[in-house]
Amino acid sequence: MKRSIVSVLLLVIGASWSLAQTNIRVEGTILSGDDLTPIPGANIFLLSDWSKGTVSVADGRFVLDLPKDHSTDTLVFSFVSFSEFKAPIILNQDTVLTVKLQPLTILMEELIVEGRRLIAEEFTIKEINQLDIYVNPNAKADALLAVNSMPFSTTTDESANVSLRGSGPAETGIFFDDVPIYDAIRFSQLNGIGTFSIFNTAIIKGLNVYPGNPPLEYGNTTSGLISIASDDRIPESNSNSLSINLVNVGFMTSQRLSERSGLKLFSNLQSGDALRFLNKSALENLRKFHTVDAGVHFVQQFKGGIEWKIFNYFNDEGYDFFQRDPAYHGIFNQSKTRNFTVSNLRKTFERSAISINSGFSISDTRFNYGNINASIDNQDIYFAANYHFSGEKLSVKSGVSLDQRRLDFSGVFPTIFYAIRPSDDTEEFKSKVTLNVVEAFGYLKYELNDQFILGGGVRKNLPEDGQTNYLSAQGNLRFAPDSKNGFNLSIGKYHRHILPQGDEMEGTFFESDQVSLDYGFKNSRIEFNTSVFGKRTFRGNSLIRTNGIEIFTAIKWNNKLKSQLSYTLLNGEVEEDESRYPSPFDLAYFIRGNIEFEMPGDLMFNSTFIYRQGTHFQPLNMASFNPELGLYEPTFLSKNQMKRLPDYLLVDLNMSRIWTINDTMGLVTFVGINNLLDRKNIRGINYNMDYSQPFDELFSQRTFFFGGVLNF
Repeated sequence: MKRSIVSVLLLVIGASWSLAQTNIRVEGTILSGDDLTPIPGANIFLLSDWSKGTVSVADGRFVLDLPKDHSTDTLVFSFVSFSEFKAPIILNQDTVLTVKLQPLTILMEELIVEGRRLIAEEFTIKEINQLDIYVNPNAKADALLAVNSMPFSTTTDESANVSLRGSGPAETGIFFDDVPIYDAIRFSQLNGIGTFSIFNTAIIKGLNVYPGNPPLEYGNTTSGLISIASDDRIPESNSNSLSINLVNVGFMTSQRLSERSGLKLFSNLQSGDALRFLNKSALENLRKFHTVDAGVHFVQQFKGGIEWKIFNYFNDEGYDFFQRDPAYHGIFNQSKTRNFTVSNLRKTFERSAISINSGFSISDTRFNYGNINASIDNQDIYFAANYHFSGEKLSVKSGVSLDQRRLDFSGVFPTIFYAIRPSDDTEEFKSKVTLNVVEAFGYLKYELNDQFILGGGVRKNLPEDGQTNYLSAQGNLRFAPDSKNGFNLSIGKYHRHILPQGDEMEGTFFESDQVSLDYGFKNSRIEFNTSVFGKRTFRGNSLIRTNGIEIFTAIKWNNKLKSQLSYTLLNGEVEEDESRYPSPFDLAYFIRGNIEFEMPGDLMFNSTFIYRQGTHFQPLNMASFNPELGLYEPTFLSKNQMKRLPDYLLVDLNMSRIWTINDTMGLVTFVGINNLLDRKNIRGINYNMDYSQPFDELFSQRTFFFGGVLNF
């Protein structure tokens, strides 16, 4: 059951239209404060309206045209690994600035925090900062949805589950502050409401995405990795935020406790009553849902280059959904409670750092439908110690990790898979699985010159009895002939253990061989990226072959109009038991588009679309009547006889406006229309009781959403 509905964004509560005004020009150069080298790709935007902004080009220069006014404002300059800088400007005269951004340092110690960076950061395919998430309308202010809006995302459902380059979500590694998060999705089983990640963007500093060939400084991942880093800056002042929309009331406070410590607290309460009332026909099967969550993020910087960060998150969620199956129609109910804690302790030296990262997570999931009644209890413990040295040319990182996962699964299930009525026979099932993954790694990076960077690493497990003995290895080469162009070549072998899923009795072991070549170009107006890749993934007795190509372009036509377009082709095949059939991600075309336009009165319009080939399904072969059960038993054609569903098309429309109330208070209002064309996209094929009449199970119908966020 995976259907999401809401494209959460953007309303205007009353717009004030104004005539076009004469512009002023703010221009200048952004330099690194330590060596005065130009910084390309830095973000520049107005504090009162982040939609008015630009980025610096290859030589650090920027040009920003703004409406002429007689007031003052503040320009914000930001770039990853540098402290944010703010410069007051007068909006009635042209201005020329030279801005020197300072590398992030431990307070009062004047030490550059090199150990905080990923050693393989130069080989990142996509780097996303907090502002990128907020201004991306497809992201709906959610980190994982921001990843899913990228061309390398091949997610074919409407959720925050991340599939990268034709591999399933089970192969994607998600790390928060260097700790693996295996349960990162809200309503992960939900069919009918928009699914989001559990990460609050307000505490995120940025994230790095490796759609293939994940860096071996992280373990237990095979195809793609998302590394999320929380904000480690001490707040300059206290601030608060209140958000209200159709499903959520949320509050967040950011407090400066001292010069060396800061605290962020947030909580949200969600209910589906208002959303269902406004979208009755689209959500007729969703009977109710709720969420209560809370989080705390604390940063403490000590003398001597020592920093401690801790994050704790609690979430309680549940929903009722009306489910239709041939044998039974009824309410599918699921509830889930989880809590996890991530702690990071880091000691920074002049050119090196030692870090200790730990995590503890527990969750309790319960669900029932028909004669199914089950519970899943999970417990995850993680501990890692790393050492990172950064020289002028040579960088080395090494470490060890323990990743322990436990699953306790129990419940009653149908004795015969299609006999799911409450009165049908059941059998009890219990399973306890413990998975221990102990690994050690080493990674080396060498900068040959300004154009070439080489990287390579190995990761070795220390197998327990019965575990596969393996060695993961990878090599990377980056070639940047100039500041606008860059090539990445990566090759490697990777391994991953996962706990049982679905009806599996035991965990699954993945082994994947991959190669990819990526090219990127970027200047002040145009961004272009393309990639070709291939991989072989072994899962049990199955071999999955995937080859593909990605093409992406983004154009800034002027200060008012921007657009993006991407195309992905995937050729996927599964070889299993001497049979071959298409993989779930065998797609001849997967096209994404986006256009953004700024109207007078600070009104922003944005429209996005997705068009892709339909996925495969197994057609019904026949259904025979079982007189003892009084039910029909279905049989389906083999997987090598699968057919395709119709093409999928989704168009969303979003509108927003930022209102500046005073120097310390601002309001963002938004409205969104998901599936503007009310397209009947088919998720799968269902049948009546005797399988004589098939009918379509649909993805989300047209839905409306609105709300606002008050910052003060």
